[in-house]
Amino acid sequence: FFFPLSPHPVSPYPTEHSMNMETITHLTIGLLIGVLVGRAIGTKQEQETGAKQMRRVGRSGAAYKMILLVRTDLRMGKGKIAAQVGHAVAAAAGEKDTGVTSQGWREWEETGAAKIAVKVS
Repeated sequence: FFFPLSPHPVSPYPTEHSMNMETITHLTIGLLIGVLVGRAIGTKQEQETGAKQMRRVGRSGAAYKMILLVRTDLRMGKGKIAAQVGHAVAAAAGEKDTGVTSQGWREWEETGAAKIAVKVS
């Protein structure tokens, strides 16, 4: 705490006589500034959340994910499985502009191109 040089000791703690009109005014102004800044930050966070949600959910309102089914009965190692999954995604990308799925493919890419690999036997 900073204490002004004074012949009378100054306490850092409020006393019953220290709550004058100036102190109340300063507290009120501080509270109002805090509320305004809090609202401004809250609005910005809500806008960012909306943008993130748009990235997760496409224009149609659906969340697109590519599900890759990995057969465990083929007895491949982890590296071989990873390579085959990569080939499958590349092959699907090669066919993305054909058929009725082109809009779905674009929305999948716009929403982060999520992929889920699932083991099946």
